[in-house]
Amino acid sequence: MIVSLRAAISLLLLCVVALMPHRGHAEAEPVRGWVEAGSVPLVATDLAPWSGEGTSFESYDFWVWLDDGRYMKLQFVVTSMRAGFFKIERQGSVKAVVASIGQTTTDDTRDGVFRARRGFSGQDGEWSSSDDAFNLVFDDCYLRGDGRTFHLALLDDRVKTELDLTLDRPLWQAGDGVTRFGWDGDTTMTEHILPRFSVTGRLSTRQSKKDPEQWQAIAGRGYAEHRRTSSFPSSIGERWTGFRALRDDGLTITMNHLQTPDTYGHATVGWLTVSLGNEILFASRDLVLKPLEVRNQAIEPSNYPVIFGYRVKARSGADEVELTVTDGHIELRENPLASVSPVLRAVLASALAPMDYELSNRYEATLRIGGAVAAVAGTGWTTLSYPK
Repeated sequence: MIVSLRAAISLLLLCVVALMPHRGHAEAEPVRGWVEAGSVPLVATDLAPWSGEGTSFESYDFWVWLDDGRYMKLQFVVTSMRAGFFKIERQGSVKAVVASIGQTTTDDTRDGVFRARRGFSGQDGEWSSSDDAFNLVFDDCYLRGDGRTFHLALLDDRVKTELDLTLDRPLWQAGDGVTRFGWDGDTTMTEHILPRFSVTGRLSTRQSKKDPEQWQAIAGRGYAEHRRTSSFPSSIGERWTGFRALRDDGLTITMNHLQTPDTYGHATVGWLTVSLGNEILFASRDLVLKPLEVRNQAIEPSNYPVIFGYRVKARSGADEVELTVTDGHIELRENPLASVSPVLRAVLASALAPMDYELSNRYEATLRIGGAVAAVAGTGWTTLSYPK
């Protein structure tokens, strides 16, 4: 029997809704942040994609700030989803954005902004990974490393880049790296961080595949994170906020902050670190984020309360960091569903309207660490993700 596309999408949507937690509980379910028990230093194989069954949304996100004033956002994604008879297994994708800092970049095509998107099916053998090493191969694209150095190739008609990344600070995770949601704790989010790395490599960008390739040498610095969730990100996150300041003097400030939806009582979990070179001076999972300036961005069919300024206070024993972020400028706005398959996009867009923002900022920070006090200021970068 042949089922129409509309009917198929309706069935898939029912499966999607079945995966999402029910709303309206009288009592919010608990959120348990990272624990120290059993946590060990990260190694490269910890970054390998999950090979189990069930639902898993997994991404490797790289932010690279080039010495020539441009930025690159690169992403490798692996997805598996199951609900009853319906399943999507081992679907992969890569995407990239290359643009000049200071130029607002939306989903519209503009001169000087280059985008790349490609999809891969693991079931059809278009991508693979190793169990005994961190080595993802997406056809002619790849991401691999030994925990100290990483190598990345993302090749598309409009963006081609090959990068060598050398960590200036070791791989890191907060506690055991796992946040557990709900009474049974079966819903989890795992985070692994590449806090700061130096970049060398080459890049070719062109508006059309008819244009000639023009490779150029590039260099810069960057930050990356590996995140895996065992549920839809929209089920556990109402807003993700990330901050990065990779200073020329080697001082690095990084932060991630998650606010949960109604199901989990709008609880928050997060961490903030301060490091100098490869030494961590401050690491806290006790932090509070207070928005200072919020501007609503109406993009049909949703409205996004974008935070252009905020203040963070974090404590670790007697040490404390106060971070004030202001003067936000939107560098990039993009719909994460634009990089998934058309059928899956039609399904998810019926229930979700996600949006990601990248903003450049000014920041001021007061560091009270080890009995000393220091004040620093400069230019930072904020990532906002609205999964719903």
